[in-house]
Amino acid sequence: MKIVFKIIGIFIILSIIIFLIYKEKFTAQLKPYNKQKVKIDGIIVSTSSNEYKSANINLYLELSDEKSALVVEEDRKRVTAMISEALADSKDIKSEAGKEEMKLKIKKVLNSYYGKDIVKDVYFTYFIVYD
Repeated sequence: MKIVFKIIGIFIILSIIIFLIYKEKFTAQLKPYNKQKVKIDGIIVSTSSNEYKSANINLYLELSDEKSALVVEEDRKRVTAMISEALADSKDIKSEAGKEEMKLKIKKVLNSYYGKDIVKDVYFTYFIVYD
């Protein structure tokens, strides 16, 4: 029984040492990815489609750098309103092609507003269409 505890103790100590050695390497890889995305929830879009009346959308904006993410985060209400307005004239909101067109509209509107290409990509995480 004592041998089992010694083995477990050695395993725990080695795990901690390995973690401490590689901690910076792993966290350095994760930081830019997480800090360059901004989550926008609860975007309500009233469409001009005859088939569908509205949509509820949540999305992530992938931005060019951490500074851009902070700017967008601070301007969240305005960004949400601009996205909703930009998508209001969307007719095809259910097909993949329509969703890709919506993503391009979002990128175009926000990049135009900020005066540079800060939005690299748009990812829909929730997309519900109402009749």
